[in-house]
Amino acid sequence: MDPTGQPPRRLGCLVFVLNEGEEVLMVKPKYKRAGERLGWQLPGGNAHEGEDIAAAAARELLEETGLRRPISHYLCTDQVPESEEGTSTEGINFVCDGGQLSVAEAAAVILPDAARDELAALTWVPMSRLHQFAFPYQVRRIRNAAKARAWGLKQPLYVLGEAATA
Repeated sequence: MDPTGQPPRRLGCLVFVLNEGEEVLMVKPKYKRAGERLGWQLPGGNAHEGEDIAAAAARELLEETGLRRPISHYLCTDQVPESEEGTSTEGINFVCDGGQLSVAEAAAVILPDAARDELAALTWVPMSRLHQFAFPYQVRRIRNAAKARAWGLKQPLYVLGEAATA
């Protein structure tokens, strides 16, 4: 097998953050159609070459929401096929645990100026209303992460067998 001929895959690093009201922090990318009500998603993005999952998730969360959260565990993984339009390659998304914010912490979360080129907005979405904001596959992903967190099933992230923390 030729290791240089490996298929490209995206390594998505998403962050699941709740507030005390059991609402999920979500962002609305600008590349989704402006008038479309769906298209909200968890904060996150792709790991850069050589970047570990915990570091990428923490970096993306900070860039998109201004939040600094310790990332050391993931809640679920979600394999994503190549998009039908051919705009993105297949990938694997790690939904990392960003913990729970107090009412005051959650109220202070605003869209950073540096993220305004990429994101239209951020909001807190009640679990019962996810279907009004996100595409069905995103809703399933978020609900699976919420179940894993509620059941205490978060898994540690490792780099070369050592605990990863960011």
